[in-house]
Amino acid sequence: MDLTTQKILTSIIASLTVAIIIFLFKRNFFQTKDINGEWDLRIKILKSSYNPYIGLQIDYKVHLLLQDNKITGRGEKVRDIKSDGDLHYEYPHKDRATFTITGNLEKNYFRPSKINLQITETGTERTTSSSYYLIIKNRNYLEGNFESTAADSKGEATWTRLDKSYK
Repeated sequence: MDLTTQKILTSIIASLTVAIIIFLFKRNFFQTKDINGEWDLRIKILKSSYNPYIGLQIDYKVHLLLQDNKITGRGEKVRDIKSDGDLHYEYPHKDRATFTITGNLEKNYFRPSKINLQITETGTERTTSSSYYLIIKNRNYLEGNFESTAADSKGEATWTRLDKSYK
């Protein structure tokens, strides 16, 4: 084996060794935070085919369960907040629209992990679907965007864990 071939093989072996070490280190010391538990979801509608919805914020209470990379959950609509910040409507428990959640966790080792969710909400007049594209900021906070069939709405979404002591 000549010197050039030996250098190339040494470089390849060294690169693979470093990649494996980084992978194992990241996997064992920087695991994705557990998202199981109760969350507050707040959306802010930025675009909509129905102008009165633009600027509206909606709060939801959500329960998530992560098993492997699959996410399931349930939730309910809690309140609407006008664009000026005033409470528009607090939904009584008996009148809250409920929804189901399915999705997946996209675990990334060299950039923040992502969550993709599909929410199907059963409202008083019809069923709507929403897609959420979220980034895990820390164990208690998720943020991203959503798109919904409800008045073709799009906007921002923030998720805050309710029980901060959850591990």
